[in-house]
Amino acid sequence: MAGHELDGVQVLVTRPAGQADALQEMLAAHGGSVTALPLLTITPLVSPTTTALQEADIVIFVSTNAVQYARSLLPHLPASAQVGAIGQATAAALQAAGVRVDLLPARFDSEAFLALPALQSLRDKRVVIVRGAGGREKLAAELRQRGANVAYLEVYRRDCPAWSSSDVQGALAADIITITSAEALQNLAQLAREHQAPALFARPLAVLHERIASRAMQLGFTLKPFVAKQASDAALVEAVLEWRQQQGV
Repeated sequence: MAGHELDGVQVLVTRPAGQADALQEMLAAHGGSVTALPLLTITPLVSPTTTALQEADIVIFVSTNAVQYARSLLPHLPASAQVGAIGQATAAALQAAGVRVDLLPARFDSEAFLALPALQSLRDKRVVIVRGAGGREKLAAELRQRGANVAYLEVYRRDCPAWSSSDVQGALAADIITITSAEALQNLAQLAREHQAPALFARPLAVLHERIASRAMQLGFTLKPFVAKQASDAALVEAVLEWRQQQGV
């Protein structure tokens, strides 16, 4: 339930432009003063050939961005193919587009997806992973070890924005920073280094995944991040509220 838990709190939201509205509204509903500083820009890639997609036995969408930027390709999904989603939000995006989701783990990462019983023996299965350019290789590598023929369908790319001094000042004014991807975290560290703003490394972080939290410590952030219990805006807000409760105010 919304309230005034975040009264007086400056929250920095770092999602790409156009994808942060729901999170910002939830934080504001709890009284937070929200500033947006996108740490990633998302650019669609030219639609690739659909041959691999049409021949696939399994098609895996790794993110909501993968669904969004593959929408023109969704009619080419073969009726016989199983469709997998990494996370509830990705599954919801597919279902909203009229696509049945067959493979969905309880958790929202590749490791949980790989634990699904249907993916344990994949000899000669044709798997297409729909993703952004340059994503993690763990999923494809493990599926290949299990006998699958894996192809990528890369439908967008992630770029690092150009920043101004005012962007840095906005980040430094934040009491807590929300981070929803490892790439955004990497860019936050780059922002701090480029603009000689080491104080950013001492800001509290609320992150979507334990893997992001581990990466934060590797990059030199000094406070243990607050980790959402699932990949959702509501869970990320709960992580921010947990931080607030620990402030004792």
